[in-house]
Amino acid sequence: MYAIRPIPVLLALALVGCQATGPRLPGLSPGNPLVLETRITVPGEAARVHLQGERRGGFAAIDRFEPFCELEFARLAPPGGRTIGPARFRITAAARRLDGDEVTGGIPDFGGLFGGVGDEPDWVFVTVLELDSRQHPDVIRLTCKRLAPATEGAYPDARAIRDALGPGWRLGSAAPPGEQ
Repeated sequence: MYAIRPIPVLLALALVGCQATGPRLPGLSPGNPLVLETRITVPGEAARVHLQGERRGGFAAIDRFEPFCELEFARLAPPGGRTIGPARFRITAAARRLDGDEVTGGIPDFGGLFGGVGDEPDWVFVTVLELDSRQHPDVIRLTCKRLAPATEGAYPDARAIRDALGPGWRLGSAAPPGEQ
């Protein structure tokens, strides 16, 4: 029988614990900025505002079949709503996931009974950016979604997120002078 040497075991455990978690997301890495250059209004008694190009508001304001984002807050807005911006946010974490709760099914085919009218189900591909801001500490996250068939699906990348945020936002670019 031989003795287990604690130093190599502890070193191996430490190295395993230091491995990066999750995929690298170009332009969406922790430390990158997200800058709101205009003001946006959050509906009353809402904890999020949906953003899709020029459209902003509740879920009814957007087309769920096109990429969109949700700016999420730690607390509900007061009954009269709230306005935020301009502001600078720092991405503190980025992740991707499939939203199983929001997976939608196609028209069922029932084994070819209707001559193959069924289609493949759509999946919700999600990119989540955890945010931090001194100006708006109650803004906690930007969640961007894209509904697509599993075979064509792609997670929202930096370009899709910029498109969904619309005018008045900068993602991953350098801060203007004086904001550094």
